Amino acid sequence: MRIDDRGVGKSTGRYEEATTADFAADALSAVEVLKHRKGIRPSKIGLMGHSEGGAAAMMAAAQSDDIAFVVTLAGLSTDGLTSLRLQNDAIIDAYPGYSDEWRSVNKRFLHTLFSWVYEIPLSQPLAVSLIHMSQNDTILQMTGLKGREEMYLARYLRTADTPWYRQLMHYNPADYVPRVDVPVLALNGDCDIMVPSGPNLAMVDSLLRKGGNKHYEIVSLPGLNHMFQPAVTGSPVEYSDIEETIAPAVLQEIVNWLNQLK
Repeated sequence: MRIDDRGVGKSTGRYEEATTADFAADALSAVEVLKHRKGIRPSKIGLMGHSEGGAAAMMAAAQSDDIAFVVTLAGLSTDGLTSLRLQNDAIIDAYPGYSDEWRSVNKRFLHTLFSWVYEIPLSQPLAVSLIHMSQNDTILQMTGLKGREEMYLARYLRTADTPWYRQLMHYNPADYVPRVDVPVLALNGDCDIMVPSGPNLAMVDSLLRKGGNKHYEIVSLPGLNHMFQPAVTGSPVEYSDIEETIAPAVLQEIVNWLNQLK
């Protein structure tokens, strides 16, 4: 079953005000509808989520006894703060033509920025709290932001000062994944720089084992990006240039795994 996002088509609500927990609740609402449709076996309903949707699927499965299985496609499995650091480190590393010093300085700058945001109470707006960042002349000079910090912060705050971003930064998979006791298939492409496969697959493996789940499979697919396309660098700028929308091997992996559940 596929449904419109909040605020799209006949769906109500405002997507930009929703959080990952809201998306998990939406998934459970969809499950409730499916349970009462003709031709559906209520005991065989599963969830499949991509990227943040993988985290939402795990959250939903941890809260409901109605979920029979979970498939995560490049599912977010590290905590929110770590995920931002990993993602931006990988994006910076993918930029061609920059020095190692430039990469290191920019990673350090973003790590500092994310840490500041993380430490600000969720009830407190970010805009006022981040003013003190402009006082850090050294790091602003090194990143080339000196004199442009207000513009940069204003652009960043358009995304960061939202319930979705703030809540996602505090997402902790340890609160949910160990409670998922149904079969799980976790897939990632090893060229994914948005949700890097190594740390994310390692974390979901660790948390499922911690919860005692013995019915899961972890698969790293070579040469595929975040959208499960064959990629060179994995950078998002490649997505639209790759003709293949999703590698057939991914779909076959899912089908084979689902057939084993019968």
